[in-house]
Amino acid sequence: ILFRSLRIFRVILFVMKGVGGMGLHSIFVKNRFYDVLAGAVVLTLFVSIAVWRIETKYREQLINPSSVSSLHSDDVHIQTLGQALWWGAGCLTTVGTEKTVKSPMGRFLGVFLMVIGVSTMGILTANVVDYFQQRRIGRARD
Repeated sequence: ILFRSLRIFRVILFVMKGVGGMGLHSIFVKNRFYDVLAGAVVLTLFVSIAVWRIETKYREQLINPSSVSSLHSDDVHIQTLGQALWWGAGCLTTVGTEKTVKSPMGRFLGVFLMVIGVSTMGILTANVVDYFQQRRIGRARD
């Protein structure tokens, strides 16, 4: 049973390596998808840290009795760096999480990160389509 379940790795390796050097990996390298992915991940880290700091300051303002805001500190859901990183990963992958941001700047950064995530998924999809087109062109030549 263990060896049968490991077949998926053979399929993944076959697709990544490909036939005749035109695997998905070579398409990713040619189209610089790895650079885009690395940039998106680094951007997600920076935005998540920024959101964590912004939400922490926002929560401190809400706890301050001189604040005129009617919101309560319980309304701010992101309270730790781990929660902010989880939220950032959810935004980047366009899945979302149960964690939300409450500050206006945090929401703006969230929308920015969502646009980056949708763009990254679109580039991934374009690379996969390019891979299948290259395979089809290769078969037509043979």
